[in-house]
Amino acid sequence: MRVVTSMAKTRKTPANARKFPLVNQAEQAEKDLFSQHQGYQIPEYINANLVHTLRDYQDEAIRNYHYTQTQINPNPQHVLFNMATGSGKTDLMAGLILYLYQEHNYRNFLFTVNTNSVLMKTKDNLVNENSEKYLFQNKIEIDGKHIFIKQVERFPRIQQDNTIYIKLSSVQKVSDDLFVLKENTMGLSDYENQPVAVLADEAHHYSASTKSEKEAENTWESAINKILRARDDKEQKNLLLEFTATVDFDKEVIYNKYRDKVVYRYPLNQFMFDGYSKQVKRIETSASDQDKMLNVVLLSQFRKYRAYAEGVTGTFKPVIMFKSAKVAVSLEANKVFNELIQNLNVTDLLAFIKRQQVLDSNDSSALELAYNYYLKNEDDLAKIVREIKQDFDPRNVLNANDTSGNMLEKGQYEALNTLESPNNLYRVVFAVAKLTEGWDVLNLYDIVRIEQEAVTNKNATMVEAQLIGRGARYYPFELEGVKSYQRRFDGDSSNKQLFLETLHYHTMNEPQYLKQLVGSLKQMDLPTGQDKKNPPIEIKLKPAFKKTDTYKTGKIYYNEAEDVADDWFDSIQKYGITHKTDIQRSLNYGTREVSYQATVALTETKQIHIDRFDNRYIKKAIQRLEFYQFDNLKKYLPLLESMKEFIYGENWLNASKLKLFLTAPKEYKSTDITADEILKVTIDLLKEYEVKFKSGYVKKRGTSRFVGYPIS
Repeated sequence: MRVVTSMAKTRKTPANARKFPLVNQAEQAEKDLFSQHQGYQIPEYINANLVHTLRDYQDEAIRNYHYTQTQINPNPQHVLFNMATGSGKTDLMAGLILYLYQEHNYRNFLFTVNTNSVLMKTKDNLVNENSEKYLFQNKIEIDGKHIFIKQVERFPRIQQDNTIYIKLSSVQKVSDDLFVLKENTMGLSDYENQPVAVLADEAHHYSASTKSEKEAENTWESAINKILRARDDKEQKNLLLEFTATVDFDKEVIYNKYRDKVVYRYPLNQFMFDGYSKQVKRIETSASDQDKMLNVVLLSQFRKYRAYAEGVTGTFKPVIMFKSAKVAVSLEANKVFNELIQNLNVTDLLAFIKRQQVLDSNDSSALELAYNYYLKNEDDLAKIVREIKQDFDPRNVLNANDTSGNMLEKGQYEALNTLESPNNLYRVVFAVAKLTEGWDVLNLYDIVRIEQEAVTNKNATMVEAQLIGRGARYYPFELEGVKSYQRRFDGDSSNKQLFLETLHYHTMNEPQYLKQLVGSLKQMDLPTGQDKKNPPIEIKLKPAFKKTDTYKTGKIYYNEAEDVADDWFDSIQKYGITHKTDIQRSLNYGTREVSYQATVALTETKQIHIDRFDNRYIKKAIQRLEFYQFDNLKKYLPLLESMKEFIYGENWLNASKLKLFLTAPKEYKSTDITADEILKVTIDLLKEYEVKFKSGYVKKRGTSRFVGYPIS
């Protein structure tokens, strides 16, 4: 709310300027020579019993928490760790569990989350010893004692020595169990009898703004307050440690709630600045969804080739994610992608690459390098196409959707959270936005925004920004046998970083949407930039170099661009459309009644010549599509004189000579194909042409001419 007085307007304090007393006190104590906290080092047993050695900032987070538990009286029961997505909050939790067990005698840990997907991930992290994601050493040992971790649904009254009990639950179930008395559930007495440390992940969900959310918040806050107050009469209190990446301290109600509880902050921009993430680049394009699909496949495969050429050892498998707004759209995009890979051939691929090179909408340094690689290796394109078909076979494409959209909860969890494993062959994931939480993937290098039915409001772009933040996690690939968990090539002038340490977000080139997206990225403190071909680089020259002949008389040569005259667009092929007289399409057949003997045969297909197809279907399809009104069509096809020329001209649709072949179930005959199905196939074809007409009409293109400019 903004309050206006007659003198001035009050200004909202930005989040980065907010003060957090616990953080400030801990930082001051680190510097104070007379403080008992000064020089404190976290105990050796923490790193000794974790799979991953804690990073400096995780170490600092534990030191800050130790300060609150030893130097402040009374000790804060409720604290918040505000740390970037991908910064290893669960590693920190594992370390804090060991710390609280050994230093403060806590044995009971309740881990709460907002979604079941995060719950499953946490189970793998903290209690599933057989998981690749398990964060503890197989044998936990402190002071010569073997410590056991045991998952429970209810903390036992009589507890075993040397045992840490962990209960995993959703916040909703914790509340329900507390307020609704049921057998074998955690009631208030359980929190009274034994001290409990509650670890709440993605805690920003528990702070609400809408009325419905507020009601849910009250349920949770009422429950957690009862848990925290359950041992007020005991020396050892219950604790709440919250962890979140995205908490909006710009909101006064949120800031006031947490200002005296924040114990450590490590924002996303600092995380990225310190080199613990990939760089993030946007590829903004006017290309169709289908063209973006082929572009990203070419880029991903080139990324793989380039990695091994640079000396990467072990498995390097870059993963692509196609993000859709709706499950139905995602399923359809998956189908289009599979058909694209299946029908890929050298001739069409070569034509596609050459067309892309003249489109200013694909002015990307990464794509340009990929295109040049394929053109340079034109003689090997047949082999490359075979490898693409193999790597991106439907068996290696994961559609992580069900009708509810809760993809991590319906059998896809293991596949999604083991994408870095050499035994996991998936190269592509199709999903909707609900995948943004509970998904730990490091080798995600490309995210493609499917435009169909996508919205561009602030909520949508914030979801996209959160997904980009999750995808920006660094992939610790092996380079000549050595792993690194930080970027290696920040100061390298080569393109190693572009392909090995950069996440590309492929999105649309629409100014209003991009403004909204960039705003959401800034709100998250997520620095990104556009992947531009030949971006300007500031170079400082030594005075000695300025005295050389090279500097005085040398030249730098640039590829010259030229205007594209309208008379260049004299055929359908100039738009990248390979329009043959034999049109081959797939029949999108729906549910049909067939004999029980045909059940197996439905998986087999054949091509059927549709002899009933003629120019009438072309005319009917044109009537159904608004784009093909002549006045509009002429904007993109400037040489057209009439609709008749467009329909019958040899350089255009050439309708009188077209033959239609449909891929259909093996048992089908030509007579089984209805007129409506033929019309739909024709409409779909013209829709694809519409996209290519729009993206293919360009005003400038590169040439083979080079112009020299003096270095000086």
